[in-house]
Amino acid sequence: MASGAPPGRCGGNAGSRRLLSAVEEIQHRREDRLTIGRSHGQLNARVTVLVLALFSYLAIAMVHLDRPRAGRLVMTVFAICTTTVFFFRALHDSPYTGGVRLDRT
Repeated sequence: MASGAPPGRCGGNAGSRRLLSAVEEIQHRREDRLTIGRSHGQLNARVTVLVLALFSYLAIAMVHLDRPRAGRLVMTVFAICTTTVFFFRALHDSPYTGGVRLDRT
């Protein structure tokens, strides 16, 4: 060995530190992704969105009391829009399962 290092330990400290640092960073990033994945299923957020949608339906209905035909049309359009939003919200609610799935790596 020309480097003067003991047998079996050629360049050990710097290489080991870099490898350990890389492994720790990979582990930290994985934990971050898993934390983000667990935080999507909050019941409070879903209930809040549903309550806001209900208030919006009530406001639209009250504004259009004098014009029932226009009210039905607006409520239909709003129902289609909110259903679409709820559908996409449900697709992304659990990012590691379902139709829009992310890898755990």
